[in-house]
Amino acid sequence: MKMPLDTALWLQFNLYLITLEGYSPSLFIDGGPGGNNGKMYRWQLAVDTLYRCLTCEIMYIWNDAWLNSVGVKNKLGFINALALHNPFDEDDFSENGAAYWLDPLLYGTDCCRLLINKYNIGKFEGKTVCKPFIDEIELVFERHGVGWSETPLIFVKQRTNGVGLAFNSESD
Repeated sequence: MKMPLDTALWLQFNLYLITLEGYSPSLFIDGGPGGNNGKMYRWQLAVDTLYRCLTCEIMYIWNDAWLNSVGVKNKLGFINALALHNPFDEDDFSENGAAYWLDPLLYGTDCCRLLINKYNIGKFEGKTVCKPFIDEIELVFERHGVGWSETPLIFVKQRTNGVGLAFNSESD
């Protein structure tokens, strides 16, 4: 297991939740790891985790009609929109970012449900990491070319006067 323990527990529980019902992407910025690392860390982690899970088809975006209505053509376009709209910046969020973080619903795919059931993740109640489950999730990530690492896959961006700037990991 390469993933930090707190991140593994957070991901395991969130994947379990999306097999029960649809959740907005904001699930992945609420609580979870990175409390000491700040909001920028949690935003980056959410964007990269959602990118991994969508790429590997562990989850899917339920409302394609909504994606089309906002001009998002594919999963990468959706992830880039999340990377551009800071969920912790009140101005950016209320301006137009809220739609990307709150409107689409994410659901676990059959693959996700199979893994959740295989390892009986519901019994862990978000309190204990099931190492074999996380090992298998990491293997799925690796097979799809989005293996676990601390290096961002899709950089989140600070916005200044509507212009996106690359995220500086030293700032919050």
